[in-house]
Amino acid sequence: MIKNPKYAQIVPTLKAGLENLRKWYRILDNSSIYFICLVLDPRVKMAYFQMHWEEEYLEAGKESLEKTVSHYFHCADLHN
Repeated sequence: MIKNPKYAQIVPTLKAGLENLRKWYRILDNSSIYFICLVLDPRVKMAYFQMHWEEEYLEAGKESLEKTVSHYFHCADLHN
């Protein structure tokens, strides 16, 4: 849309919106919560990531999930 003259009047708004999206995507890159929430969602599970994510990001997501689950199991063991 930014390159289409039809939308010239709203280009600054479009650019601001894209920059805002980039900001939040960068924040998500530093958090495992996005991956974990979607993997635990029965409608999404691992299939989404296997279809749409590059292998390195998929492996990093799996590692963060395993680390998080391990942490909470360890905490549960301490309280029992």
